[in-house]
Amino acid sequence: DIGAGERLTPTELRTLTQSIENSGRAIAREQTTPQDFLAKCDGQRDYFSELFRFLDDSEIEYGMGTVGFSIKNAKKQSKMWIYPPTTQRNVEILMRGLHDKKREQIAGILRDAEELDQVRIGKTRITVKPEHLRIEQLKELVKVAAS
Repeated sequence: DIGAGERLTPTELRTLTQSIENSGRAIAREQTTPQDFLAKCDGQRDYFSELFRFLDDSEIEYGMGTVGFSIKNAKKQSKMWIYPPTTQRNVEILMRGLHDKKREQIAGILRDAEELDQVRIGKTRITVKPEHLRIEQLKELVKVAAS
């Protein structure tokens, strides 16, 4: 009992130290909120406000992260990440595990992107900045990711 003046063994001290460090990391990685996210969207607040309304009205599940949020599918897997415009990454569609039909749907939506050369296609994800997508295109991408 530490309160009674007893000393900790090295193993107990290491365990206690790790527990305190992990607690500190958990506090430091506090989740953002939709309001905090929108506060980082200067010039695009209406765009993202409409997206949050769409998510809520459509009952599409999303999970807030430390900076942005993810769109979840029926299996509660993250299939799309969305970050505020103040970050390097903005809209990322995760391609792992998507069958060909969904890939074709995504390609069809992105074909109409305002600046197709701004769409980055990698092995595991597609990245595009929201200013290159109309809100309706983003909503369609979200529907595909969530389905």
